[in-house]
Amino acid sequence: LQYIQKLSNKRLSHTFGVEKAAILLAENHYPSLDTRLVSAAALLHDCTKELDAEGHRAIAEEYGVCFDEITASTLKLQHAVTGAAVAEKRFGLPEAAQAILTHTTAAPDMNPLAKIIYLADFIELGRKDELCISVREEYFKNLAENKETAIDKTLLFALDESIKALNEECKAVHPHTLEARTFIKESLADEDNNGGLKQ
Repeated sequence: LQYIQKLSNKRLSHTFGVEKAAILLAENHYPSLDTRLVSAAALLHDCTKELDAEGHRAIAEEYGVCFDEITASTLKLQHAVTGAAVAEKRFGLPEAAQAILTHTTAAPDMNPLAKIIYLADFIELGRKDELCISVREEYFKNLAENKETAIDKTLLFALDESIKALNEECKAVHPHTLEARTFIKESLADEDNNGGLKQ
């Protein structure tokens, strides 16, 4: 809890919002997931978000983790790596760590917990920016249309919109983000062809 308690009030509010959204997503789509694990991943997803570059380097060195080239040059991405290290090494939560690791860039073949944390970070009610509002609206539209495909369709929408925003800002798009979009697009195409959701 020492990491959570050091967060600003704004970040704490976001963190609890993500926890609430993650539990909702789990109940709607993956009810067999352990609610305690969902909560832990949500509560720790931004636990190192407010560190500066030096703080991230210190945690990386302490826990023996490395940043890839894009992450090393993008401070906004580093908290996923260091937060995952804290979740696994400090709290002994490898499943939560994997979800935290991918909550900024996404990744191909994400498991249910990873999908939940990635989307919950977008749709929690405290997020007021245009991108997050559009992803939240897209999720509830998809949920009303087809509960079975709502998660993947919303993931694809979120990835498309994120990539578009990064391109407009002339910022690098992480390869994992591009790979995740391709994977989910192919999964949805498989579902259309075979009549069943690819897990």
